[in-house]
Amino acid sequence: MGGYSRAWTTAGSFSDLARQQQDVLARPQLHALGVSRSRVRNEVRARRWRLAGRHAVILHRGPPSFLQRAWVAMLNAGPRSALCGLTAAGLDGLVGFPSDEIHVLVPRGADARPGPGVVIHQSRRFRPPDDLHPAHHPPRTRLSRSLVDAAIWASDPEFACSLLAAAVQQCLVSAARLRTELEARRVGRHRRLLLGALGDIEGGSESFAEIDAARLCRRAGIPAPTRQAVRLDSHGRRRYLDLFWDPPGLCVEIDGRFHMREREWRLDMDRQNDLLLSGALMLRFPTLTLRLDPGRFVSQIAAALASLAGPSARQVR
Repeated sequence: MGGYSRAWTTAGSFSDLARQQQDVLARPQLHALGVSRSRVRNEVRARRWRLAGRHAVILHRGPPSFLQRAWVAMLNAGPRSALCGLTAAGLDGLVGFPSDEIHVLVPRGADARPGPGVVIHQSRRFRPPDDLHPAHHPPRTRLSRSLVDAAIWASDPEFACSLLAAAVQQCLVSAARLRTELEARRVGRHRRLLLGALGDIEGGSESFAEIDAARLCRRAGIPAPTRQAVRLDSHGRRRYLDLFWDPPGLCVEIDGRFHMREREWRLDMDRQNDLLLSGALMLRFPTLTLRLDPGRFVSQIAAALASLAGPSARQVR
């Protein structure tokens, strides 16, 4: 079967199709290749093949691999189905977000029944084969759709934001492409939060995070900080502080780019150590905290300012 098809058609020989589909075929495919129902029945009775659901046939009796289980789930969902969400993203290289369930996408109204460990998603926006990668097997949604779908389906907003950030950090997809995919959805769980997070991931939007932070402080009655305050480090280099209260010497950094790459992480730690050695107190927050838990952001800043108040207030050199 040359990629996704609107019907269970076949191309090539039995062995070619078996190799392409990891030894998992749909019964209509077998029939199209000239394999009779009686032949299928005999192979199953002889314990050489195994039936797996209402359509799939596994051409061996051993334990199925993950890819074979994915083919079984997709073939049993019908000829207009494809892998999606975390399942598709994992096959396309995403690491750190394993899923025990196999996610399958079908058009709205399709007669698809989930099997054990399979989640069926119906979508009015699913337009095969346009929404599918043209060359990947098993057939699956393009990576940008897989990721946005998985983020929208997630119940945990922090997980949803972290998923998109990880995909960009792993150089699998650009934040701009994810934004285009997300903006095409008029509705969806976490949509507004995810659009904001993509702005943070893209970089260049730190100023918006800083503005949000200053606004949160003002609403909580906390004195306004200086934004992008300049100081020289121990090597004489100019350093910019996202938020700075002087006195008493409190620095707050908003990690708008999800500072997780190794080099950025090391540079950030060196910068933080330099500030602490100069006598400052430094707090760091990911933009996700501002978006998901602004109360915690404000309360920690208030506690830090209170701890620095009085005769023992620190002064930054």
